[in-house]
This record gives sequence, C-alpha cells and structure tokens, in this order.
Amino acid sequence: MKHFLPLLAVLAGCSTVPQPITRVDGPTIMVIRDTGFLGSGCDYAVFLNDARIGKVAAGGTVSVVVKPGEYSVRIGSGIYEETGKMGALCGNITMTHFVKVDKNPVIFRMGITSTGQVIFDRIR
Repeated sequence: MKHFLPLLAVLAGCSTVPQPITRVDGPTIMVIRDTGFLGSGCDYAVFLNDARIGKVAAGGTVSVVVKPGEYSVRIGSGIYEETGKMGALCGNITMTHFVKVDKNPVIFRMGITSTGQVIFDRIR
C-alpha cells in the first residue's frame, strides 16, 4: 500500500495532452480527443444534430464532412449515451456547442483537466 500512494499522487496531478491537429480542408466538423491516462477508460459518443457520428477514445478523432450551415455538436460519455446508465468510471457528461459551418473546418478539442473536469472547446 505504501508504494501505491505515491503512484496515485503522481497520476492525480496529470491532465490529458492535446493532440496535433490533422490537416483538413472544406466544410468539416472534427472532434479531437487528448491523449493521457486521466479518463482513458471512458469513451465519448459524438453527435451531430442528435445523430451519432462516432465514438472518440483517448487520442482518437471523429470527423465528418458537412454542407455549410448550422449544426449542434454534442459529446456524451459513451456508456451513458448508449444505455442511459452511468458507468462506474464515467460520469454522466454531456456538452453541446452550436456552430455555423462555412467553407472552413470547425475543430473541437476534448480533454480532461488535472482536477477531472471534462473540457470540450472549439479551437478553430
């Protein structure tokens, strides 16, 4: 047990690490998830106008080419979104952004801070 506590202290201070942005052109919506240990046991479902377009795991990316227009982009903890029940490791997390897409891509970053807070921010 005395060896476990220092490891826990080290892991507790870690936040996820942003991924490099993949080059993409045209009207595209992309969600890039950070890498790292924190939260890596949870996958997040990605929705476009309430239609599921994929699932993003740690270090993963989901992207879809769209027509120019207005969209809602939502993430939700995968287990909750699929079953309606919270998983043991994953809380009930849902975050939504409303965006207007023109001829350029819209890119979101999804990560977890060292305090365990999920972030879902537009970065481009």
